[in-house]
Amino acid sequence: MKKSEFELILSRLKPFSAPVKSLEQYPSPASLVADIVYQAFLQGNVQGKVIADLGCGSGFFALACALLGAKKVYGIDLDPNALAVARENEAMLKQEYDVSVDWLESDVSGFFLPVDVVFQNPPFGIKKKNADRVFIEKALEVSPLVYSLHMSNPGTRSFINGFVQRLSARIVSVKEYSFAIPRLFDSHRANVRHIKVSLYYIRRNDEGKEGQVRQESA
Repeated sequence: MKKSEFELILSRLKPFSAPVKSLEQYPSPASLVADIVYQAFLQGNVQGKVIADLGCGSGFFALACALLGAKKVYGIDLDPNALAVARENEAMLKQEYDVSVDWLESDVSGFFLPVDVVFQNPPFGIKKKNADRVFIEKALEVSPLVYSLHMSNPGTRSFINGFVQRLSARIVSVKEYSFAIPRLFDSHRANVRHIKVSLYYIRRNDEGKEGQVRQESA
């Protein structure tokens, strides 16, 4: 599947129908998900792999991995309404593609199955400081490879770098993206707000040798 076709398919998926502000449920843009998962696919980290999407929301990362040939995919979220939309998206794709995701209604701390790769867009910590910490801990507990989205700023970078080192892991590369947030809540004034986010590709130290962190931008 070409990347352009892949992105077009993902653009058909439905975002959250009733986002919860306290959970910072900002839908991942289809173009961003397409780029992240397709690059992971080219790195050999999707096809034939067991994958978890922690805090999956409406299922964009999970379904993207299923489309590109993941062996098994888990989508974990505590919000039943978000999972209902994810299941709708899966049903829509099944009309044309062989996709399957195990949707689990749970806080991410309750997920214990070992997987090959984790993809996640955790809360950015705007409403609750360090809300993304539990996601990083859980991701590195269940998987040796993690693709994780976070706010793009020096403070966050410094925190994540030190935090993953304490968890016996390292940042392999960082890629910056523009993340479009639509007007979802009454407190949002602009129809669309663009913020900078960084994708951290993290590897546990039991998986190969340490390498120099690469910095990229989209």
